[in-house]
Amino acid sequence: DPEKYICRRVFAESQDGTKVPVTVLHAKSTPLDGSAPMLLYGYGSYGISIPASFSPNQFSLVDRGFVHAVAHIRGGTEGGYGWYLDGKLEKKKNTFLDFIAAAENLIAGGYTSAGRIVAEGRSAGGMLMGAVANMRPDLFAGVMGEVPFVDVINTMCDDTLPLTPPEWVEWGNPITDTEGFEYMASYCPYTNVEDKAYPNVLATGGLT
Repeated sequence: DPEKYICRRVFAESQDGTKVPVTVLHAKSTPLDGSAPMLLYGYGSYGISIPASFSPNQFSLVDRGFVHAVAHIRGGTEGGYGWYLDGKLEKKKNTFLDFIAAAENLIAGGYTSAGRIVAEGRSAGGMLMGAVANMRPDLFAGVMGEVPFVDVINTMCDDTLPLTPPEWVEWGNPITDTEGFEYMASYCPYTNVEDKAYPNVLATGGLT
């Protein structure tokens, strides 16, 4: 019943002033006073856009009072090809900062509160999950990294892995590029784990 729900597009201002679109879905009955839990999904790599499409499984959460949000962060192409270029190689951190900005904007709008957000991302979106868990663990109650790509430095430095050389165009080649290595090391989730309070983490993996 469409009359029971509200779906809207909001914009979060990232650290460099870029307006990041966020799609938000919730029940009309859900209070927007910061008390609602939220699932915040993001990807932001390879120029892949995350469309605001209908998905019936979202309603199992929304009908129980969750706010469901998708952050259309840089690294995808939601804002055109330049949106992709601004979220790869030496600009990869924009992807993570956009996601954090989305969370902060949704908190400011009363959709949820810090510590009541579960973040979700898979594969390259799992790198996003690891990065934001390191950068802003205070924002999240939980982080779901589904087959997450988190050991970026060690993977990109091993050119014997079949998927590594083709990936250098996305992340950079830390074997030959010293500045690229240092930049990659500054956000690589595995490299930046610290002794501090982290959100609850659900990480999944696959054998093949």
